[in-house]
Amino acid sequence: MDTLERLQNSALTIRVFVSSTFRDMHAERDVLNRVVFTELRRRCQARGAEFVGLDLRWGVTEDEIQRDGTLAICLQEIAQCRPFFVCLLGERFGSVYPPDEVAVSFWDAPPREPTLRPLVERWYRRDDTVTPAVYR
Repeated sequence: MDTLERLQNSALTIRVFVSSTFRDMHAERDVLNRVVFTELRRRCQARGAEFVGLDLRWGVTEDEIQRDGTLAICLQEIAQCRPFFVCLLGERFGSVYPPDEVAVSFWDAPPREPTLRPLVERWYRRDDTVTPAVYR
């Protein structure tokens, strides 16, 4: 049995992750979702496969973001879509999210920027329940 026959006989799902800043590229994402992905979905179904175009502009709840963090959610979805990743680049840099965790050793080892320390203490709490300890 050749590769094409195996793919046609299995329950194959092709997932494509679309990445851009959430506030940009709406028209481009809309064309992908309405035109390109519709055609890809049709072609995949004709071959017995399922097509999923993943656009995180919708489908992620505020509770999920608070619980897991935006970056963690995106990375998890990217891993599930691998190797299919579409990156839309423009003239904006987009959002830069703070890390979910900061190693204690990073902040406790001098010298550090003194203006950053109050921000860490305001937005993070030290978690000594893990080894090595982190700020979350």
